[in-house]
Amino acid sequence: MRVFPFGYLQHVYEALAKKFGATSEEAPIFARCFVTADLQGKETQGMALFPLVYHLLRDGAARFGAPIRIVREGSAYAIVDGGHGLGQIVATQAMEIAIQKAHQSGVGAVWARNTNDIGMVANYSMQALEHDDVGIAMTNGVAFVAPWGGRDQIFSTNPFSVAIPAGEERPILIDTSASGLSHGKVIMAARDHVPLAAPLLVDEAGRFVTDPVPFIVNALDRESPQRGAILPLGHKGFTWVLLVDVLTGIMSGMTASKDVPEHPTKDNPATLGQFLMAINVSALMPIGQFKAKIDDLIRSVKQSQPAEGFTEILLPGERAQREAERRRRDGISVRDEEWGNVVAIAKEHGVDLRALPGAPSLP
Repeated sequence: MRVFPFGYLQHVYEALAKKFGATSEEAPIFARCFVTADLQGKETQGMALFPLVYHLLRDGAARFGAPIRIVREGSAYAIVDGGHGLGQIVATQAMEIAIQKAHQSGVGAVWARNTNDIGMVANYSMQALEHDDVGIAMTNGVAFVAPWGGRDQIFSTNPFSVAIPAGEERPILIDTSASGLSHGKVIMAARDHVPLAAPLLVDEAGRFVTDPVPFIVNALDRESPQRGAILPLGHKGFTWVLLVDVLTGIMSGMTASKDVPEHPTKDNPATLGQFLMAINVSALMPIGQFKAKIDDLIRSVKQSQPAEGFTEILLPGERAQREAERRRRDGISVRDEEWGNVVAIAKEHGVDLRALPGAPSLP
């Protein structure tokens, strides 16, 4: 495990993005999306995801500089075609459109098609916080999740995020998936030979299991296929998995998760979709009044009595925001194998990581 300053990793991501063809506007967006995930302790959507994105770029399944085109719109909605651009860039720009429409019509809803994996969905819901809006973001993707009561891979983990502005308190940041856990976390658990705390997997024989090791074909591969499926969070989680698939893949005009290519290429591109929404709170009530109500709600939760076995009640996203504050101050922990992947890619493409601003002593 290594520890790097936040600013240095931002320069690493930005330098590599530029090497792969990112414009001066795209590179900072790309870097922000990755380093924010690393800051929040969600490395599976940060540095651990980087090789997957690199393979998309290398294989022509994604590209920087793709023109993003509005193919249909109304005063409060739009459908955008990402031109098979990099998911982080398309989703960021799609949310910007949603925010613009929200400030014209009160609500802005945007569906993105012909895009790619967007990483941590909270990156896009949080954009709305800068405008005192409520932000909603969700995506489907490659199928890893079984329907409740089943064993076949039909759905993606279908992550979704909601960001709610507050006043004096931290914003409420919901960033989760409707499955028991993400595919990336299953891979990390298999890599570390750590059993799951609950049976959140179903094997090919239909048995609930907690051991992730035989479940993952190659734990060192972030794109590794599974033997079996991840379970949704019960029958109620299954409703969310289903809903997100409809709102994203189907309503964007793309496909359900079951039909998204596992390894997209230029000739067989990704067919996932995204849904992004911004709600202009000030169209409903004075923003100060709203924030005061959210602060009061947060304090009521925080001041309520904890149950046995708990010392504190945490709001959604509170742990991640605390971790981001700590890592911004003390540095970001990076697993050796993840850093090794970045070093190998940088070396292959002639990027000297030691020459970047803020570089620590590197071998």
